[in-house]
Amino acid sequence: MAAKAFFEAMLNAACKRIAVENPTPLKVYGLPEATQSIQPYQFGHPFSKRTLLWLKNLPCLMPTNIITSYKPYLPSNTGGKKRGQSYSIGISKNAKESSKTFAGVADAMAKQWGAIL
Repeated sequence: MAAKAFFEAMLNAACKRIAVENPTPLKVYGLPEATQSIQPYQFGHPFSKRTLLWLKNLPCLMPTNIITSYKPYLPSNTGGKKRGQSYSIGISKNAKESSKTFAGVADAMAKQWGAIL
């Protein structure tokens, strides 16, 4: 609940423009609906890793280089392995790798939002 309070404080800060990036939260935390959902493969990286953006007075990011062949960056449905379902072990091997912002996304943020400032 402390993390939720911190997130909401950032989102509601007295700033003209705000961009909060966060992975998909569990619904139980009741966070506000995100403004946009982005994927690394929309910005030149051969991976999927859904990331949400909450934006205040900033336009949604426009994709810069869509890659059509990509792999999951994070593990998914690993519990389904025992049940014979498809799953992915992902590319990321630790929490530090999992939390990275891809350079193509950061570049798009800098170029598209920096021009507004």
